[in-house]
Amino acid sequence: MATLSLFPALLGACTPSDPPSVEDSDNPIDKLFVELGILSSEPSHRVEGASGAPKTSGDYTCVDTPIDEVRQYDELLGQLAIGDVLWPGSMLRGDSVYANQLTPIILPRAPLTFSVSLESLGGGARSATLDAPSLSAYRDAVGRILAQQISGATPARISSEIVEVSSDEQLAVALGTTVSAPIVAKVKAGFSFQDSTKRSRFVVKFFQLYYTVDLDPPGLPHQFFAPGVTAGDVAQVIAPDSPPVYVSSIGYGRQVLFTFESELSKTEVGAALSFVYQGAAEVSGDVSVRHQEVLSHTHTTAFILGGDAGEAAAASIGSYEQLKQFIAKGGNYSKDSPGAAIAYKLSYVRDHQPVRVSYASMYSRQTCSRVTQKVHVVFEKLTVNNAGSDGGGNLEVFGTVTTYGRAPEQTLSSWPSSQYKEIATGQSYPPSGIIGEQIVPVTPQPGNDLVIGTNLFESDIASNDSFGGYLQDAAPFEAGWRRTMQIHRSSGTQSITLQISLTPVP
Repeated sequence: MATLSLFPALLGACTPSDPPSVEDSDNPIDKLFVELGILSSEPSHRVEGASGAPKTSGDYTCVDTPIDEVRQYDELLGQLAIGDVLWPGSMLRGDSVYANQLTPIILPRAPLTFSVSLESLGGGARSATLDAPSLSAYRDAVGRILAQQISGATPARISSEIVEVSSDEQLAVALGTTVSAPIVAKVKAGFSFQDSTKRSRFVVKFFQLYYTVDLDPPGLPHQFFAPGVTAGDVAQVIAPDSPPVYVSSIGYGRQVLFTFESELSKTEVGAALSFVYQGAAEVSGDVSVRHQEVLSHTHTTAFILGGDAGEAAAASIGSYEQLKQFIAKGGNYSKDSPGAAIAYKLSYVRDHQPVRVSYASMYSRQTCSRVTQKVHVVFEKLTVNNAGSDGGGNLEVFGTVTTYGRAPEQTLSSWPSSQYKEIATGQSYPPSGIIGEQIVPVTPQPGNDLVIGTNLFESDIASNDSFGGYLQDAAPFEAGWRRTMQIHRSSGTQSITLQISLTPVP
């Protein structure tokens, strides 16, 4: 099971190409690391149990499936709660990684060098050496680098991951942390997990990466420490179950965690989210409108870290257009949008291998399929395109217009011959309002249609002219049921157009 990778290509330089081995070192500090292992981490997997019996819920049939899931990460989300230890070269207790309370190892440090990946700095310095590494020394040094003149635009590297969630535990796994982490409590506010009317919930991890700050790591463990640090000093802060780790790389940019909760099925909402975040240019106009309609009936909240300093920390989003505008913000690095630490990588002091952590969750996934739907069908107007040779240039139209989906026909209009509608060429009836409307049950699956039927005539003294007898026009599910139909009918040189709108009922 793959997890989102923000900046793999930029992190290769963080590990020495051929680091010396602690086993071959005579230094007493290095010898302390020979027997140290790594943090326990289970590979990513997901096991689905047997699904329960289908249950009907309104227009949906739902089944519950037990899931046992583990997700492994080697990139962790930046959080304000750990910002005081997040600097390149920061050394941490290994047993604090899973606790989400990163604990620094406080010992005098040897000089360290880091670099910034911003290409737009032109010919200016992109690296700095910290003679006495610390958070404050790092902030001063990186501030001087970023204060340089920027040449040209620096577009963010954009990535996203769409994850279905159904519980606090699954949300924590999706975010790569534990249930007790502050970020889980914050994002959980966007969901109502106890609301049984909600059939789908998703969290979208959306990242705009501006640049990374990467450490040039020392070759051996003792080279992390100042000359006066002894093996006895180091022995007091390490343990077999707590191998020391260090921050090897930090990604800066804008991170938005979107929550989506809806009464619609996960299939409908998931497809709409894929349309927004991963492939809007690859779908037809009708499908695009259908996805927008789904999102308009989905509760959306955004939780923001980084980007514009004036941007709110959380925002409620009420429409597809607002969502698009929100995503488009923060697309370039600038001094007004400097970014925050949105992700980081840890490596082992022993051998510089990446730290991998895993989080497990057992939960029940509800999968709902829409088996029935309703469409609001509105007969908006009838227009005379050509009256032919009819006297006075008017047509006197009567007859019936009907519609049906998965149920018997329903009437949109029924005008007997004695109540014909007289309409001039180029004019429409009615001049205002609508002709008729119905709520039509349909089957929202491929191969099913919503049908408009017409049996219309033009009234004449001698004999009535038929507009083709009983004719049908189908609106297939595949084309979407949010659209306006233009239905053309003719009789000789006489022609009319019926305008009928279709709108799905949530």
